[in-house]
Amino acid sequence: MIKFYVLRGDTYEDLKSGYMGEHGRDFSASISGYICGKNYGNDKILVNELNGKKVNAVFSLREIFNEIKRGYRQLVLFEKKGKGLRIA
Repeated sequence: MIKFYVLRGDTYEDLKSGYMGEHGRDFSASISGYICGKNYGNDKILVNELNGKKVNAVFSLREIFNEIKRGYRQLVLFEKKGKGLRIA
């Protein structure tokens, strides 16, 4: 849900203040919201459904953001070493 925005250069604070949500056939997720009556702030990613099943999972926005950034830096290192690896 946030990978595109992280890779284009949006900051953690940009995402946190955007209260983004994405809802489609495969999943339903948002930054902040309610799960089972509990309110989660804008530092959490809430996944309500995945492949048609209720999951009600909560993830740290900061941890997911950092994981995407780390993965991108590793990709750049592989490309700079001339390995010819391109991961989409």
